[in-house]
Amino acid sequence: MTPQEIAALRAGLRKARAAVPREQRLAMSRQIEACLAGWDVFLRARTVLAYRPVGSEAGTDALAQCVLDAGKQLLLPRCLKKGWMEAVRVARLDGLCPDVYGIPAPPPNVPAARAEEIDLLLVPGVAFDERGGRLGQGGGCYDRFLPRCAGVITGVAFSMQVVERLPLRAHDVRMDALLTERGIMCFGGRAPLGL
Repeated sequence: MTPQEIAALRAGLRKARAAVPREQRLAMSRQIEACLAGWDVFLRARTVLAYRPVGSEAGTDALAQCVLDAGKQLLLPRCLKKGWMEAVRVARLDGLCPDVYGIPAPPPNVPAARAEEIDLLLVPGVAFDERGGRLGQGGGCYDRFLPRCAGVITGVAFSMQVVERLPLRAHDVRMDALLTERGIMCFGGRAPLGL
């Protein structure tokens, strides 16, 4: 696909996701959180990277609080500049401030964790495919961050965001698993083996 076709695909999928009524998105997000909360990989994880949903993305707020309540270490992404992010430990979900993209993130004075320490990574995206491919927002933050991680990389999305096949480039990292309101799909790699 050309860059223009990829941009059109992103725009179309964002528009379709945003067209889903808010209450329906919230209900699907709760189903996603329930699936994840019972997943053995999540139960065994000690350190979990979640994300703060933006716009119509699948929500993970209740799950992030569940991570904290379970005594696990919660990390959130903090984008430093265009295309670069780090994972930062947080003890609470309040006190976040906008990063370079305007996404709520830990403040700049909180030190980053090492990417290799993360057991489970929950990754948002515009679309995912049935082979573990991911189409992100286009900023490249996760593309640069994920190759440094040893944990189970799990896409999080609504089932309407899953397509048959995405155009993947050499630097694109495949997901080990994909979580939607319909359940968890594992693609090989680290997910079936657990931690």
